[in-house]
Amino acid sequence: MNRAPMPLARSTSEATLIPLPEDLEAAHDTLGQCALILERIDTPPMDLSAAVAALELAFDRVYAAYRAVEDPAECLPAALAAVATFQSELARDAGHPMLTIVRDLAGAAERHLNEAETRLRAAPWAPPASVREFRASLRQPRVHDLVRPNLVAKVRVAKAAAPEVLSPAPEIATPTTFAELSAAVAGLRERSAARARPPSEEEAPALPDAEVPPEAAPSPPGEPAWSRRRFTEDRALGAFEEVLLAWIQRLPIAGERWQSAIFIEQRMLSGIDALAALGPAALEHLDTLTLGNPTCTPAHLSALTMALGCVDGRDTLALAERLLHEQESVGPEWADAFGSALALIPHPDASRLAFRYAHSAHVAHRALGVRALVRRGVFDRELLAKAALDEPLVAAEALPTFAQITTRDEASPILDQAIERSEEHAALRSATLRALSANCHLSAEALLFQDFHGKDNAEAGILLAQNSGRAGANKILEWVRPRPTAAGAEALGWTGLVEAVPVLIAALASPDEPIQAASAEALERITGARLLEEVEIPPEQIMDPDVPDPVPDDKPSLARQVSPARDQPESGSPDRIERITRDPQRWRAWWAQNGGNFERDQRYRRGYAWSPQIVWTELGRALATPGDRRWLKHELSLRTGAILACDPHDFVAHQELVLAAFEPTAAAARVTPGSWSEAQRR
Repeated sequence: MNRAPMPLARSTSEATLIPLPEDLEAAHDTLGQCALILERIDTPPMDLSAAVAALELAFDRVYAAYRAVEDPAECLPAALAAVATFQSELARDAGHPMLTIVRDLAGAAERHLNEAETRLRAAPWAPPASVREFRASLRQPRVHDLVRPNLVAKVRVAKAAAPEVLSPAPEIATPTTFAELSAAVAGLRERSAARARPPSEEEAPALPDAEVPPEAAPSPPGEPAWSRRRFTEDRALGAFEEVLLAWIQRLPIAGERWQSAIFIEQRMLSGIDALAALGPAALEHLDTLTLGNPTCTPAHLSALTMALGCVDGRDTLALAERLLHEQESVGPEWADAFGSALALIPHPDASRLAFRYAHSAHVAHRALGVRALVRRGVFDRELLAKAALDEPLVAAEALPTFAQITTRDEASPILDQAIERSEEHAALRSATLRALSANCHLSAEALLFQDFHGKDNAEAGILLAQNSGRAGANKILEWVRPRPTAAGAEALGWTGLVEAVPVLIAALASPDEPIQAASAEALERITGARLLEEVEIPPEQIMDPDVPDPVPDDKPSLARQVSPARDQPESGSPDRIERITRDPQRWRAWWAQNGGNFERDQRYRRGYAWSPQIVWTELGRALATPGDRRWLKHELSLRTGAILACDPHDFVAHQELVLAAFEPTAAAARVTPGSWSEAQRR
């Protein structure tokens, strides 16, 4: 069965979610902790295979209750019985400290399951509707509903050390004479030497016929036919690798339009459809390809979340969560990878899961949950207000959106606290500046100019240019004119001042390459002249959509980093891309010829009189990095008073539909093209 795709123009209003059942979620989380602890015991004191089988059965029955393919009132008693068996198996070694912790956790899971059973026993149950044929995902992902067993992650535990069984040696009589003593010593030496010698082939015990491994039997001539399962797993490997590579490459490379990513996205969606079409065996094999893969990377977690997020059932998301929980202690990039995919998947439980993470006891999980909810267009004012006062990692995710959906008076106390708290935390300071800008806070312009002036902060300069009228733009110009910097040149480009053009042309003569690059981009942003030049960059740098300009050349390539010192690969042929020229003579000649077409009292963007409609056009059609497109999105929301619910990392189809739906809002903004005005809170 295929559900209709999620609406691409996701609602930007405040949303009230029905939370996931807390009793089942708490039981599931506690059982997950049991699995993680068991996997971390290097030398188990006993054979854990029976305990693991009971634990996996408990997971299976919990997922059956979630999916409602069976009556939950019958599934939960079976889960409780499996947990009881799990506890009794662990009790065989009551003294091991790790197993004691696991037993205590299993007891907590048992209590949560009892609560869930009491709740669900009175709830009516109806069998789910029959499944329908598959439908391909063309421009956006679909949810596939399969007839399948529950997807349970394998619990991989170490084997207990086998006890060494030795046959008792014959006793040596107590010597009473020197001759007997010499004979006893010689016998002991012979025994010691015999133990040290490996057994000869003649002495090695022969295996009975029934125990001869299949590999020892002679193979029939020719290559044997693959089993259906092996064929499915091989195709699943190819499909998952396609999803993984497409995820890594889906953002446009430097110099390409963002819409070009749709071809990579279609490859990824085809791989996801193939995994679903291959059936349950393919989905089960994803466990081996990720949790069972010692070379797994954060990109694997994103691809796994993306693939399983298109298959209905709480168990599919749980497999991706299991990989997150196994690896998140390694570094923050694992939580980022999971959150990036969670923001995009069409799974019916994705927003509910993000909501639960946003209420987690772990700071990194709360940040992940808030970020995913905001990306999905689910805005809970109460949650965002609480998160804005949370730890800096969480507050940085919540503040900008909270400021957008809250009135100035209501947001002022929280934003005032954020100003004080952000002095020592860079990420929180960045979020605070964007929040002050979005809310048109009374202290916004003064604080933005303070950071721009005192710290040469490019972000503060851009926000100041977007919020200010003619007076603020002139202040930026007067500050930059005598002492051009890269941050100052970038801010001047966002002002749209005609008087800034000669200053930026002069800055091109600076020996500082970042100043040259920022000045050239700023000139293009104001004039739209499209004066291009071809340059060479290292091969791997072109894959970064936010490729730095200038391109650093001191960092070794990825191929060199992973290759041994004695077998370093060649650097490879450089790639050629077009960029805005940094030749001041070409710019002076162009300005001398075309400068008369620009009126000094108007504001410009890419050669047109500035207006929200022009910003909307630039966001949808201009060649711009994801970073620049986020600034354009902020400017458009700021100047129209409406939230634009898309991100440059969203699927191209979603961005296109949201931008098309937003065009009337941009066109209806009461702004005279080219006029100067300050952003006002609407």
